Amino acid sequence: MRKLNQSLSSLLLIPVKFYWVVHIDQIVIYRMNIFSTLSLLNSVHYDDVIIAGDLNSNLLKEKTLIESFNSMGLYGVNTTIPTHYTTTSNSLIDIFLVSKSDNVLLYDQLSMPCFSKHDLIFLTYDAVHTPEQKQTSYFNFNKINYDTLASEIHNIDWSKIYDIYSTDDQLTFLSENLLYLLDCTVPICTPRPRKAQNCWFSESIKKLIDKRDLAYRRWKRFKCPMLHEEYRTLRTDVNKTINRAKAGYYANKFRQATDSKKKWKTIREIGVGSTPIVEIDANPDELNASFLNSTTYLEDNNIETNPVNVISNTPAFPDFTTFEFACIRPIDVYEGCMSIKSNAVGLDNLHPKFIKSTLPYTLSYITYFFNTILTTGKYPTTWKHSKVIPVPKSKNGNEYRPISILPFFSKAFEKIIHKQISAYLNEHRLLSSKQSGFRPRHSCVTALIDVTEDIRSNIDDGLATCLVLLDHSKAFDCVNHELLCLKLKHYFNFSASAVLLVKNYLCQRTQSVVIKDIMSKSLQLNKGVPQGSILGPLLFSMYINDLPPRLRYSSIHIYADDVQLYLSFAKPEIRQGFLKINEDLGIISNWAHANYLNINPKKSNCILISNRNHNIITEEHVLIGEQHIQLVEKAKNLASAKVVTSNLLFVSMFCD
Repeated sequence: MRKLNQSLSSLLLIPVKFYWVVHIDQIVIYRMNIFSTLSLLNSVHYDDVIIAGDLNSNLLKEKTLIESFNSMGLYGVNTTIPTHYTTTSNSLIDIFLVSKSDNVLLYDQLSMPCFSKHDLIFLTYDAVHTPEQKQTSYFNFNKINYDTLASEIHNIDWSKIYDIYSTDDQLTFLSENLLYLLDCTVPICTPRPRKAQNCWFSESIKKLIDKRDLAYRRWKRFKCPMLHEEYRTLRTDVNKTINRAKAGYYANKFRQATDSKKKWKTIREIGVGSTPIVEIDANPDELNASFLNSTTYLEDNNIETNPVNVISNTPAFPDFTTFEFACIRPIDVYEGCMSIKSNAVGLDNLHPKFIKSTLPYTLSYITYFFNTILTTGKYPTTWKHSKVIPVPKSKNGNEYRPISILPFFSKAFEKIIHKQISAYLNEHRLLSSKQSGFRPRHSCVTALIDVTEDIRSNIDDGLATCLVLLDHSKAFDCVNHELLCLKLKHYFNFSASAVLLVKNYLCQRTQSVVIKDIMSKSLQLNKGVPQGSILGPLLFSMYINDLPPRLRYSSIHIYADDVQLYLSFAKPEIRQGFLKINEDLGIISNWAHANYLNINPKKSNCILISNRNHNIITEEHVLIGEQHIQLVEKAKNLASAKVVTSNLLFVSMFCD
């Protein structure tokens, strides 16, 4: 009914003489000249127009009238059969005029000799406009024509890339040839809509359901207690049989799932842990602008925010080997490409599956292209434009996290240089041991275990612990490019060429937000590292790596941009403990200002933890800058973990 009402809202039915109105959008035309009323159609758009009634003009003789209607886009449903009969003549004066004759499903007329000389005319008209379902097409990589691929790929003179010196031109050469091969060797398929089937459903279950339904109908008819008991027994049998069939089917699926990916796919089929899809109702251009405008720097006249002066106050490591990007080998390119599991397609429209299938032919040329980027320090311009997919942070969909979808080649190159930087950092142990984010053999769990074990040990010693959970607002989007490059040079001893490549990777990036296949205009990014990139998280970890050594009293553990700050003290020293932790929070606040980061006190929390037998009540306050941090009993930590206290006495940490 709702669908019909929506369709009828675009239907205009004009009664010419005395016929009643089925639906008319605030327009009622009655006993008026037909041609003068049609002028109303020019001011209002209607998908369907129907004119019905007695024209008082015989259309069998006045053919010009029909032609006039046709010129206005109106067509008579009946133009040959009379509808009015007298003793001397027959005439066609009762008519339906429609704007879409194909929508007329049925037309007929009935004689009414008992009370009228007119026939009763009626029609059935299809005014329900079903929206066209979007046909999604996809490349079917299971049906690649490998004979054509081998033939076409050898017809291309790939060696021309050696005569091209610009990285942008080299990328264009590779992309155009790969897109050509993609078009001529991979078929495009349109999936047929298939009805969802329950694989566990069987013919025996169907027969049992039919038997149950029959028993139910018999009971409803005769209301006999014996029949009701029979129905209840069959209903129980049906439920048990279905549950056994489901359990057996999914148990077999789990046995066949040889890796974690297949196991999680089976879990999602069951519906366990599936997250509801949040509909994004936003303008792409407005959302893109909001992503860029939401990362405002903090300003404080007492804090020096000149990147050069910030670096001069940063503790440096002892002298060690300067980092240089090493020459990329074909095996590095192959491993980098094959290690990327995502099939997301960037703005270059090159599908990862196809690139991987052509690697045996193109590996040496891609390697040459990657090494050109290293030697020149020129990061391709095309790779700097990101397709951003907004991901809702919550179910209400008011806040979004921008996730960048980058070209496959860009991710493969990032993977290679990420591996080189990580090996250098691990060899010289340059990353703080108190940073667990984006590092091998480090995770959210290891960060929680480290903090929990310290707190537990202090509780055993009779000490209380003040744990502060700090929240950075959009930290990844606030990274200052100039300051990061200075830290790479002076703090991590990167060579000038290595710094140049990273700077070229970060600077002059642009992004477009895509919502429901609608792309926004491109806007330039002046700060931040792209979320969704491979190299970005590692660069952010290096950006904040100088924070832990600055603290005087407190312990700290960082996971990405989540900071856990804690200090233990004896019960009589609670005042001195709060003074110390506030002093360290002041250091963190000054550091955040100097590094263009924003700590949000409203989303930060503080928990006072002690032994269950020691009831600690305090009026002390934890401050970040001049703002209070709320003292709470329960707080969310590291997104998927919780820190829970009972009356501020006992702590337990666990993963959701």
